[in-house]
Amino acid sequence: MRFFPQDADRFSKLAAGFQSLVLAFGLIIAGVLGVSVLHSWERARAELEEIKRRLHHTELDLTVDARQEVAVSGRYIGIQVTVANKGNNAVRLRFDQKPPIRVSQVLYDSERDGPPNSFGPEIDAQLYADFQPDTIVLDKDMLPTEIYRFNAMLHVRGPGVYFVLFETAVDLLDLRGVGRSKGRWLSSTYVIVR
Repeated sequence: MRFFPQDADRFSKLAAGFQSLVLAFGLIIAGVLGVSVLHSWERARAELEEIKRRLHHTELDLTVDARQEVAVSGRYIGIQVTVANKGNNAVRLRFDQKPPIRVSQVLYDSERDGPPNSFGPEIDAQLYADFQPDTIVLDKDMLPTEIYRFNAMLHVRGPGVYFVLFETAVDLLDLRGVGRSKGRWLSSTYVIVR
């Protein structure tokens, strides 16, 4: 019976040591699982953000074609702007802040060997509704994969190189038709008038 108190003391120390080991292993396993769950949550959140980004992808392909048109009444520049909505969202093109088409003559010095020195005064052009020449187009809604062509004809004073610019504000449309601004988009080209 002499060994019983010693055995009880050894047993309680052994049980306390075992309890500490179990607690330490439990904390380590809980930490590893917590980090794993947190990492999985972060990865899932990043994948969700990527899906959202792809769903809200806005891509417009703007192309400006300009050519010289000669008529009895003078020289003209015929302009065709092609806008293709290659994104996943409906967009609204807004032309209400500035005229969407602007043309300027490129001015050179007398030698014409170097880069242009400046641009002449701008000639502005509005876009008009099809078959309604007195109705100015202030905006155009475009669904995904839709392509629209705008045409304009501008009278120019004389021969030279002309810079043609198309610029529009773009709004991303939601299901209610309300837009969020995606900035201003533009495309340009040069045309030689003889």
